[in-house]
Amino acid sequence: MHNELVSVIITTFNGEKFIRESVDSIVRQTYKNLEIIVIDDGSNDNTADIIKSISDNRIKYFRTENNGHVSALNYGLSLSNGDYVSILDHDDIAMPQKIEKQMNCILSNPELGVISHFFLVMDERGKIIYEIHLPKEDEEIKKELCLQNIISHSGVLYKKKIVLEAGGYREKYGKIADYDLWLRLRLNTKFINLDEMLLKYRKHNNGQSFSLKSIKEANISILKVLEENISIIEPNYKNLKIFWQIRYGEKRISILKLCKTIKSRKYHIKKTLKFFILNLTSRDLKDYFYFYNPLLRFRYFITSSKINREIWKN
Repeated sequence: MHNELVSVIITTFNGEKFIRESVDSIVRQTYKNLEIIVIDDGSNDNTADIIKSISDNRIKYFRTENNGHVSALNYGLSLSNGDYVSILDHDDIAMPQKIEKQMNCILSNPELGVISHFFLVMDERGKIIYEIHLPKEDEEIKKELCLQNIISHSGVLYKKKIVLEAGGYREKYGKIADYDLWLRLRLNTKFINLDEMLLKYRKHNNGQSFSLKSIKEANISILKVLEENISIIEPNYKNLKIFWQIRYGEKRISILKLCKTIKSRKYHIKKTLKFFILNLTSRDLKDYFYFYNPLLRFRYFITSSKINREIWKN
């Protein structure tokens, strides 16, 4: 039986509604050698009282002054004592054997540095809506990372040393700082997604996640992350960069360049279309704007009579 210390970091802000359920899911893990670090990023509700009412000496509560989610993650890392770190969002639920299965895998495969898993998506009441299946093996994960983030941050377990050596989470990337981290780790370690549903991810119905403005902002951020890490991702990047512009950008592209991109990037285009089609029947239609948006662009690029001969510059 492995007994290495695992530091579980839970960051929260005004999480009184779900925080107890999330912390309890870690307290009840079959893997017992844990420290549970809760970083309260300036909550003004009853979050602190709820955490302090949970009787488990492995829980360590810290409060910061609303410095943001990424800052809270880095603070949690600086406080952690384990060589292995697991992350849990304050409204998600870990399955009882999650950490045990992750540790068994990562300790049996020394080359592994980051290990996540498939997960269930539930609504605010805890009702399961659908399942998320992800690429499993390192090679496929690294190909997909050139296109999109396919490592679930909530529930992930990684070696703390490699994350600290990479500089931790970069605050300028906000909600997608984890994606930036995976790209920086891509050449230095191996990834795996366990093909088991080891987490319940809570989806909120506030509508904000799918507003046109938020989608545009997310696309811009993703594009910046990809372009900043381009030398790490692929030295010969020209065609891949064009594909990013098609997927995330707001530029028009010549048919010639589009055809070259399609020819050289069959894998990524095929994966995008397959992901869209396979999930079409299992999600709310509004979820699909994010995936449907690039498909609209493809149609526009092919059919528009006003397509330029080169990419427009901002």
